[in-house]
Amino acid sequence: RNRNLILGAAEIQLRFLNCFQSWLTKLILRRMIISPNKNWQRRFLTMKIRLLKLDPDRDIMHAMKWVNDPKVNFYFANMGKKSIEEERKFMREILLSQSDDVFSAYDDDEYVGQVSINRIDWLAETGRLFLVITPSQQGKGYAREIVNAILKVAFLGLVLNKVWLIVRQENQQRIEMWKACGFIQEGVLREEYKDSRGKRHDMARLAILKREWSG
Repeated sequence: RNRNLILGAAEIQLRFLNCFQSWLTKLILRRMIISPNKNWQRRFLTMKIRLLKLDPDRDIMHAMKWVNDPKVNFYFANMGKKSIEEERKFMREILLSQSDDVFSAYDDDEYVGQVSINRIDWLAETGRLFLVITPSQQGKGYAREIVNAILKVAFLGLVLNKVWLIVRQENQQRIEMWKACGFIQEGVLREEYKDSRGKRHDMARLAILKREWSG
């Protein structure tokens, strides 16, 4: 009996070590590939869109055109009004994060918006997608192309298995857009967020798996 207990404990320890080794390997690879300390800039290209690693100095004034725009941030989960310095500080902090990968989208040299994979869980191989198109570029068909580009980052660059997002349940137009990009609605998070006016909102959660992605 003691021998069986010893063998069982050894098996548990081996599984833990294998799991830890897998996590450590992914973390090391990620730091090698996309560390902000690298002196080169990774780019993911589509026919029009370039995804460039977020640069506070280059992108801050572009971001301020949508950060406090109520027509844009009304559809975010929750977002208070920000000053330029608050947004710049946020950008610098998120660039140091090991669980966020943030890009600015450009059409040639023209700023289109911001897209990112956040809340990356390296063990579960999942991450949350965030996308915003600056007001002057909305309605031009950029969204799907940017989504295709960021999914390449997620599934090929970060080697994730699942990308998820949340959107207000009442925003059916946005939900249908994500479904057209291959995302499947997984459920509804009831009264998940409260906006600046005090109203609570149900949030729809949608996701796409790597094996469901057409590439």
